[in-house]
Amino acid sequence: MAHAQQEFTLVGYLEDLEKKPMKFVEPIPAARICSACSNVPRLTYYLLCGHTLCEPCYKICATTSECACPLDGDVCATGEVTSKDYPAENLLRRKVHCWNEANGCPVTLPASQIAQHVRQECEYHVTRCPKCLAAVLCRDVCAHLKSRCTALKTHDTLEAQQFADGNENTQLAFEREVKQSVVELDAKLAQVYLESSSQSEKLVELSHKVNQLNETLTKQFGPALDRNAAEIKALYAEKSESLRTAITSALTLVPNDTKTHQRVITGYAALKEKAFKDDWSWSMSNQVYLRRYLMSWGLCFEKEGDSVHLQLCVQLHEGKEDDFLDWPATNDFKLSIIHPETRQERLLRGSPSEAPNKHFSRPIKTSNPPIRFRNTGVESCSVERDGYVKEDQLLVRFEVLP
Repeated sequence: MAHAQQEFTLVGYLEDLEKKPMKFVEPIPAARICSACSNVPRLTYYLLCGHTLCEPCYKICATTSECACPLDGDVCATGEVTSKDYPAENLLRRKVHCWNEANGCPVTLPASQIAQHVRQECEYHVTRCPKCLAAVLCRDVCAHLKSRCTALKTHDTLEAQQFADGNENTQLAFEREVKQSVVELDAKLAQVYLESSSQSEKLVELSHKVNQLNETLTKQFGPALDRNAAEIKALYAEKSESLRTAITSALTLVPNDTKTHQRVITGYAALKEKAFKDDWSWSMSNQVYLRRYLMSWGLCFEKEGDSVHLQLCVQLHEGKEDDFLDWPATNDFKLSIIHPETRQERLLRGSPSEAPNKHFSRPIKTSNPPIRFRNTGVESCSVERDGYVKEDQLLVRFEVLP
């Protein structure tokens, strides 16, 4: 997934670019961006909750034995945190806008070349006129001075001057309108005061009568209403418990054989290519009920060095039977990659005990965050070599174990 923001600060790539804002032409993959400070570091740490940290932020949040995510507070052991040192050339090939884009420079170049362009080639550097203090391109400042400060101002300066010219007329008209409104408001307030004085006496009299009526009703009907409320509350609790027991019993009598789901993952090559480009990609199923839990499942394609690993992914959703299920969910999972001819299987497994509680607690906001089980991945090259991929498709079966 790419990040919608396009201006970032680079850390650890080139001295000329260190901690300088760079506006990229194309979005940066989210996996390259620190979730805390939004810098783009060369060394990135991946937490189990799905957030990423740069090295300075990780050192602040980590101890010798564990790391607490600064965004959601999830704690994981430092041994479960993985890190990646991204090759600098991959990022420095991405095109960025010139630092003088706001001054009119249209140039876009690979990030590795932008500093040299700004130092040696860019003609859109700006200075201040020593007379009128307007922002003027360095190449135009002499012509601007010869024109008695009337020509060749930058776009921002012209807009500011036009705004100032029109603002004075607007302010005078606004002052006249405010004065007229104050006169009209004074007249209306005087009229309201006269009318409210007579109404105030009537309201006080009415308030006394309402208070007297309230005291009378409370004395006559208060005890009876309290008894009725207590009886209704007790009856509701009794019937609710009876209804819950009846529904639970009925559900246990309904056959519950739906524990597996099989599908074909198409576009295998495109998913793998996207993982090489953006570090990972997903192929998730539609929402299905398995052992009465509503969930989605699939494969995550994650780049690991020069290869791609396939990992099991699971996500729980809010379902119709959630009131009658055990929470958090504890069932283990099994995903089988099936050979299209021999029917042999390559297995991937996952267990809720290996994941933070938020992934398998009862969904309270429609869906829980997805979780990928990184400890049981299989290399894509071995799957391809052994003939599991046929016609750009992969046959998989997912099972929720007892």
